[in-house]
Amino acid sequence: MPPPIASLVPSPPTAIPIPAWHAVRPEAVWAAWPAQRPLAALRSGADAEASRWVILAEPESAQIHQQPAEAIRLLTAHSAAAPAPFDRSSLDPHAPPFLGGWIGQLSYHLGQALESASGSPAQPASTWPAAAWFFCPRAWVFDRLRQSWWAVGPSDWTRQPPDIDPGPASNSVRGFDLGPLRPTMPAADYQAAVRRALSAIAAGDIYQVNLTHALHAEFTGSTRALFAALAEQLRPWYGAYLELPDSAAGSRRAIACASPELFLSFDPRTRRVETRPMKGTRRASADPAELRDNPKEQAELCMIIDLMRNDLGRVAAVGSVTVAHHRAIEQHGRPASPGESAAGVWQATATISAILREGLTLAHLLRATFPGGSVTGAPKIAAMQQIARLETFARGPYCGLVGYVSICGHAAANIAIRTALIEGEPDPASTARDAIRSGTLTYPVGAGIVADSDPLSEWRETLDKAAGIAAIVTHAPHAPSTRAAP
Repeated sequence: MPPPIASLVPSPPTAIPIPAWHAVRPEAVWAAWPAQRPLAALRSGADAEASRWVILAEPESAQIHQQPAEAIRLLTAHSAAAPAPFDRSSLDPHAPPFLGGWIGQLSYHLGQALESASGSPAQPASTWPAAAWFFCPRAWVFDRLRQSWWAVGPSDWTRQPPDIDPGPASNSVRGFDLGPLRPTMPAADYQAAVRRALSAIAAGDIYQVNLTHALHAEFTGSTRALFAALAEQLRPWYGAYLELPDSAAGSRRAIACASPELFLSFDPRTRRVETRPMKGTRRASADPAELRDNPKEQAELCMIIDLMRNDLGRVAAVGSVTVAHHRAIEQHGRPASPGESAAGVWQATATISAILREGLTLAHLLRATFPGGSVTGAPKIAAMQQIARLETFARGPYCGLVGYVSICGHAAANIAIRTALIEGEPDPASTARDAIRSGTLTYPVGAGIVADSDPLSEWRETLDKAAGIAAIVTHAPHAPSTRAAP
């Protein structure tokens, strides 16, 4: 949760359409964003009701909480009282849910601290913040479903012409170099960890656990260009990009997330909460029936549905937890062009909703559900204990969340999977805020382990999930594209 925002907003927020941008694609605005201006972005790659909003914002300030205890104190403060929902009656009914507010992230290790019984991780602590939130009072928002742009923020600002020019003379020439991806955990070691997890399942300690490992590559250049290339490959439904302040040691860091998975959305007017957990993956080249009809994959998602129903039940109105869709097979990512393999995947997804109890806040909701069950396993605390024992790296922002809290009370966040964590030395030859020299890209991947998992198949599934970033490696160096998404 970010700090309170009501006192930071100088005038009531509003949303104004931008007719002059009716034919402008989000990729063009992204490419035109000045390199010297900070940027926080949430990006949909689908023109569907479940995923329709692209938010491009310039942060005005930041709240960085390095240690989990700091972020937990903030969550506790936010649990004191539920604010009244913002009155949107004066706004256009098609106005976006984000009217300015906070964009940020929570790291997985904050979840470990919230669930203190989950045990102390065997690996060194993450050097990434437990929480990082950026105050963005103004933003440009694109509705992929209606193909329309909005300027959102204080009314005195939204009535001014946009100060971004998405014309042909944009910053699209900046690019990056990305070296080969290398796993830091050998295949044999990962498969051994899977076998240990299977032993814990056989002993009745857990039913399922999400085991991950990390891929690394050398990185140089523009982190914004990297995200543009990753988003072009994966067409994320819940993508996100954040530039963190330089660390005390002087390193520059960015999070480039191409997540297909919604962790939570919250509507303050109806108090409706929705989550869309995913379990089960196949390459886009496979027959989707292979995923749809697989008993192991069906059981895997059922376990997480039960876990998320239980988590939501802790804060939901009695009888309001509903499984709207038990299992849908969805395609995520860019389709293959002639002569190449697709970077996308098939995913099995459920949709669960609930009504948050009166008197409870978004902070209560997060404390009851974070981290998401699809990236832990079931039962949650026991699965997190196994993760702490078996994984060899600190997840950091990976498997946490990235999202927004709007001044109007709306909130939405993803599960931070398909996420590149980029860190390195700022390029002294460039004034660009995203320019890195001598950096490293970390791209973790994982798989859900259940009783009939095969260690080799699970290893291969983790590599399938790296297909999008692997496609970028084969075509580096890159510059961001302004081509319209189909």
